[in-house]
Amino acid sequence: MSPRIKDTEFEEQIQQTEERKAPVQEAQPVTLVTELDAYISERIKGQPKNLAEIEVETKEERLGIHRLSLPEYFEPLSYDCTKGLSCQYHGWASERVTVNVDLKQTILHWKQSKHGNFIFRWLNSDKRSIDNAVNVKGWFIVNRTLFQEAPRILFSVSGGVEEGANILAFMSVKKAIAIRNEPALKSRERVKAETLKHKDNPNFYEAKLTPEKAEGDDYAPSDARQEGRDF
Repeated sequence: MSPRIKDTEFEEQIQQTEERKAPVQEAQPVTLVTELDAYISERIKGQPKNLAEIEVETKEERLGIHRLSLPEYFEPLSYDCTKGLSCQYHGWASERVTVNVDLKQTILHWKQSKHGNFIFRWLNSDKRSIDNAVNVKGWFIVNRTLFQEAPRILFSVSGGVEEGANILAFMSVKKAIAIRNEPALKSRERVKAETLKHKDNPNFYEAKLTPEKAEGDDYAPSDARQEGRDF
């Protein structure tokens, strides 16, 4: 047997001896947590690390926030503002608008100047509502494939963004605006048809409403968005 083969055998014996001497690694315990536990854990990680970092927020600073406001990541992408005057993305600006020329009455009107490229909507998290919204209306469920830069904490085990019993969906602005305006168009067509039907009837009264009255009946400008009516 050649010297090289002997050396190789000797090296293998040394290696086997060292492996036997190496300490055996203990198995690490595996902790199983629920989806809610994981969510709360991620929420805690995002909080300040000490009490000195906590800022006191006043009601004015959070004005306009409600339970169905969009998560921070999606707000700049939204055509509609869901945070009101506290929003940092949609360019709210105020202007004085005359509502009564004779009395020189004016109101302070806030107008949104910036818009995102999508319209978002919260759908009820039941199969019937989702099927109708997706299959009939054409809404898309928000997911990580389409919004890869969104924080993981926003997505539930289903892969969607959920808030209580609601799941977030979206579509393009052009299509969503058409769907949004469809009921108003149908209503005006019915009113017009009814008016023409009674055009020659002297007992038929046709109300003459200003744009402000027709829109909200609160003297707001016709393009003003009103909570409880528009969002």
